[in-house]
Amino acid sequence: MGVSVSGAYLLSTAGRCASVAAYSNSPNESGVPVTITLFRSVRMLSAILVCLIAAACGGGGGGNGTTPPGPPTPPGDPAPPAYTIGGTVSGLAGTMVLQNNLGDDLTVSMNGAFQFSIPIAGGASYSVSVKTQPANQVCQVVGGSGTTAASNITSIVLTCSTNAANTFSVSGQVSGLTGSGLLLQNNAGDDLSVPANGPFTFPTTIAAGGSYAVTVKTQPVGQTCVVNTGTGSITTVNITNVAIACAANPPGTHSIGGSVIGLVGSGLVLQNNAGDDLTVNGPAATFAFQTRVVSGNSYAVTVLKQPTNPVQSCTVANGSGMVSDADVTAPTINCVTQFARFGYVANSASVSMFTIDSGTGQWRNRGYVQTVGNLGSLSLDPSGRFAYVETRTTGTISAYSIDPVTGALTEVTGSQLAIGSTAHSVIVDPTGKFMYAAAKGLWAHHDKLDANVV
Repeated sequence: MGVSVSGAYLLSTAGRCASVAAYSNSPNESGVPVTITLFRSVRMLSAILVCLIAAACGGGGGGNGTTPPGPPTPPGDPAPPAYTIGGTVSGLAGTMVLQNNLGDDLTVSMNGAFQFSIPIAGGASYSVSVKTQPANQVCQVVGGSGTTAASNITSIVLTCSTNAANTFSVSGQVSGLTGSGLLLQNNAGDDLSVPANGPFTFPTTIAAGGSYAVTVKTQPVGQTCVVNTGTGSITTVNITNVAIACAANPPGTHSIGGSVIGLVGSGLVLQNNAGDDLTVNGPAATFAFQTRVVSGNSYAVTVLKQPTNPVQSCTVANGSGMVSDADVTAPTINCVTQFARFGYVANSASVSMFTIDSGTGQWRNRGYVQTVGNLGSLSLDPSGRFAYVETRTTGTISAYSIDPVTGALTEVTGSQLAIGSTAHSVIVDPTGKFMYAAAKGLWAHHDKLDANVV
């Protein structure tokens, strides 16, 4: 029997599509063709067409007519980890303000743990400094800079110490610093390492009336730092205006500097190649000119002005040569204090002045200064800056300043000290801090001579 079969889908009463076989017009066993009616209505045909379309689109695999969900959307990149910056404080007796990377100000008024509010991303750098020191204290940071790794920073240590009575701190700001290794000094000591831009404070305070001289002991790698407003005298307040400005070194240039030996006076002026004047005050131990010199060029360090207070004579050794491919550090400044350059003799109503030949010791008359009354004795302070003259008829002692170049005497206004009409001798102790006067039947002393007056 020749029968042709084709596949079709019928919509069952359950709403599902099922595959059935349909026979087209073909003869049966009796040879009479049989016609099978598959679609009884247009409605059924429409339903079958819907099933065919769904099967072609793969919609029949869900079993309930819904489209299966697609793959999940991948999440975005996670935020990088961040870590807190902190440490511990000890010895604090007031209130201070800390900074991290010149910001994120943190006020601290208690000893113990501290922590900045803004975390730092992993691999980023941090630099903790004291923005505002506590009253009458100096706090120093140890381990305050570095790079975050994979944990919070808790190892920074701040140690605070109380200033001695009537002493004051020296501090300032560093700017432009990008290299490592900057080392500052104050009064040729009190070394202070500065790792980053921002405020700095020397750990050692200075008594009122003392002086300060901030210098760069070691320049940072690839840079030259210059000190501004780095010298002066301490009054009754902390020094806060020292400025350190750093800049990158021009390619192929090198610094010219060296060492200083024996300098105790002030006002020494050095030159390199007849220029680039550099003032150096005692007790500095090193020097470096601000202007760098290109490799292959020459340098020549000389003394433009000798120091005074006291008078000294400074000479230069190894002061000239050619710049190679390294900084020049060979020049040495040797300073010697000149004693007994001038001589004085107290007369009845005047003081005679003399110069003394350092080679032969011979005295040469340089004139005199008129005084009032019958003079008794005369004494010089150890620095050679002042002479003290005792007048017997008035029972007073007067101070005279000594010109460091000519030796001329000038009476210091308001310096007279009354000790009694029978006084006849005066002497200054080797430290220059005390003066003693002898009077009939007793000794008197004047305590703590003013280093700038008497």
